[in-house]
Amino acid sequence: MFGWGMAPSLISRLIAPIALGLGLVLFFVVPELHDLSVITRHWYYMAGWAIASLLATTACFITAVNSTGTDRKAWFSFGYGALLWFAATVCWSALDLQRAELFPSAADAGYLASALMYISGMYYFGFVTAINRVQICNFGLILCASSLASGLVSFPALAASQQTPLASLVAILYPIFWSGTAAFGLVSLLLYIPLSKRCVAAILFFGIAMLAMANLFYGLSLLSNGYEAGAFFEPFWVIGFAVITWGAQEQYWRMRRHPRTDLSRTQAPWQKTAEAFVPAAAAIIILGAAVIAGLADEGSQYLSMLPASLAFAAILGMREYWALNAERRLTLAAEESREHLSSVLESTTDNVMVFDRNWDVVYLNKGAAAFGAHRNLKVGSNLWVCYPHQGTLRFAREYKEAMLRQKPGKFEEYSEANQTWVEVQTFPTPGTLTLFFRDISERKKADEALAFLAHHDPLTGLDNRRRFGELLNLALSSATAERQIAVLCLDLDEFKGVNDTLGHPGGDEVLKIAAMRLRSSLGPADIVARLGGDEFAIIRSGIACREAAEQLATDVIDAVGKPCEVGGTVLRVGTSIGIVLSPQDGVERDELFTKADIALYAAKAEGRGTFRFFEPAMATSVKERQSLKSDLRTALENQEFYLAYQPIIDLKDERVAGFEALLRWKNPRHGLISPPKFIHLAEETGEIVAIGEWVTRTACFAASHWPDQIKVAVNLSAVQIRPTLPLIIASALSDSGLSAGRLELEVTESVLLQDSEANLEILHQLRRLGVRIAMDDFGTGFSSLSYLSRFPFDKIKLDRSFIIQPAGRREPEAIVEAMAGLGRSLGMTITAEGVETAAQLAMVREKGCHEAQGYLFSSPMPAEQALEMVWNGAARLARHQVA
Repeated sequence: MFGWGMAPSLISRLIAPIALGLGLVLFFVVPELHDLSVITRHWYYMAGWAIASLLATTACFITAVNSTGTDRKAWFSFGYGALLWFAATVCWSALDLQRAELFPSAADAGYLASALMYISGMYYFGFVTAINRVQICNFGLILCASSLASGLVSFPALAASQQTPLASLVAILYPIFWSGTAAFGLVSLLLYIPLSKRCVAAILFFGIAMLAMANLFYGLSLLSNGYEAGAFFEPFWVIGFAVITWGAQEQYWRMRRHPRTDLSRTQAPWQKTAEAFVPAAAAIIILGAAVIAGLADEGSQYLSMLPASLAFAAILGMREYWALNAERRLTLAAEESREHLSSVLESTTDNVMVFDRNWDVVYLNKGAAAFGAHRNLKVGSNLWVCYPHQGTLRFAREYKEAMLRQKPGKFEEYSEANQTWVEVQTFPTPGTLTLFFRDISERKKADEALAFLAHHDPLTGLDNRRRFGELLNLALSSATAERQIAVLCLDLDEFKGVNDTLGHPGGDEVLKIAAMRLRSSLGPADIVARLGGDEFAIIRSGIACREAAEQLATDVIDAVGKPCEVGGTVLRVGTSIGIVLSPQDGVERDELFTKADIALYAAKAEGRGTFRFFEPAMATSVKERQSLKSDLRTALENQEFYLAYQPIIDLKDERVAGFEALLRWKNPRHGLISPPKFIHLAEETGEIVAIGEWVTRTACFAASHWPDQIKVAVNLSAVQIRPTLPLIIASALSDSGLSAGRLELEVTESVLLQDSEANLEILHQLRRLGVRIAMDDFGTGFSSLSYLSRFPFDKIKLDRSFIIQPAGRREPEAIVEAMAGLGRSLGMTITAEGVETAAQLAMVREKGCHEAQGYLFSSPMPAEQALEMVWNGAARLARHQVA
């Protein structure tokens, strides 16, 4: 009959009212055709009430289930009202069959409560947001006025009633409750129900009015003891519920055709004017009822109130009219404020959106409209219709939480619909939720980049030291004796020379190549990180035996050690590795790092390009090294250093041409310590600067007591090459009285590798002082020949590796001969170091070297012995040694 589930059309929509109309006609014709008795007619009508109310209950509940928001509440209220009536009718029928007391009874409670449910239904049907105080007062006035008017009209019958007090009270409640219900529905229909719902509301009101009329007559008949079964008003109940059923069916069709309707609450001007006169109408209703009651009772006292009542109503109406004008002025001011607020919201850089309690959009600024344009989000749209998939996401949770708590909130979330990150601020009120939101995608990208940099090396993209430590802690938690964790610490061999030769860009390129090769040599579960500089580290889990770690280290050394081309130069940069196993070597991160570093140091000491596992004995050497570092800081102050002098022989005259001052350290705990053990420590700690100054001053003072033709040579570390060095040298010469030409400063090629331009300038300043500059250990570093053209050295000292030649090899002799010829061409003195045999002396003399130095002539000696050699004519030491 109702057609639920079918597509709505004009014909299907007319089926229900036509069927209901024919049913009503048939319902009323049957009793007349069969000339039913009064009792039969009464039971016939009662069956009609029950069927009609049950039908209305079903129709209202179906419509409620398919509705949302306040509409859902409204139709459930209508359904409960019809259901209460049906239950009361069943109860009344049961009492009648048992011939029990019918009035008053429990059935009356159901009939009266039904009126309250219809008031609730009309309220929810007319309002999508909370009503204001004026509307509450208006409804209160109408309810009171209609109830009071019903009471006044019923008063004569009440006064003449012979019913018991309880029966009289129940009887008079029927006209009071149901007239109030009808009045409430009428005011809602005329003033507050949206235009889109007014047709359905009119149908509902008509049905409620029929019920109210029947109950008014029923109450009056009870008071006058004149109610009889089959009364003329009993069919009105059937008509009322039939019309309510029609209204429910009409609303269902409308929802099927237009799921979202215009729910604007803007009132027309005539509605606002009519609303202002509601109090006056209430007064007129009361006074009119009093007049009617007076006429019915022929009481002149009621008629005399008519002029006063009209005057009162007129005054009250004028007052409301003036109040309306004041409200309009306030409304204009509010509109201006809203326009100002709107202009502010339009100018803000944030997107602004306002929803009502049903999640319908009531305001969008331009930014928000543009943001939601691809989802057709606009004023009047429902948020969850435009963004259905976000109804179960954090957006929905945050919005609902804000409305529930009525407190501002703030959160960030990714919007899949817009493919952007948004920062949202929520500002709830009892009826609305305002959102201020902005696109923070760029900021999120920056945050992600910062987060990446916090855990990764920016040059190679590998994990950094911090991230590596976190991953190592995680791996250590699962280490067992059967499945150990291998930690490999490695650095690149000779990387410093490469970096200095090719510059930092070339060094960076080598690091990136090394990182790429490390990744390619490892498995997907392995972890590799750059700890800093040229230091790297690797974690491999699940190591079953020591051989597996050895194979891993071998693979890494082979991969990194392959030749690579950087800036047109082919390089072969190897790596050394220190290995520790956990839990065998420890279970703490810092402990494993320390032991892996110790093993790495041992690997580099063995010649580089190899690996070493940590052994407890290695820690002893590290402790000794740390002890030496500590003692080195106080060695100069404690006068633990002294100089030994090794003679340099002029091969032409076979005389002592000078002495090289060599630093020695005699430690109270460790005894005599060789220079290779402590010089690099002094360079690491920076102590070499103060030590070097002491060496220079001491050597200058010693040489000042030698004959004028005897020179003194002092070694300079690359760390000493600072802008203050020329001042230190000048001060030492001045204080000792030594002439500048007798002082030779020996530097290695590393001085020109580091900040070469600045260091070259310092060497030129030293040369301008008159001191001689010699290149020491020539031929052992990078691009040695290029430095000879960049600075006019006074002397070249050939490294001992060219002098101590293996048996049967002639290449070193050729190199010595070439260097000697180059020195003669450039006007430089050539000195051969490490001459220990007569054959070596003969070779260097034959190849054209100017000077020789080595244990063949003398080992380094104290200053007193050197002075004695000079003054005792030991200049012909070389001839004596040859002989």
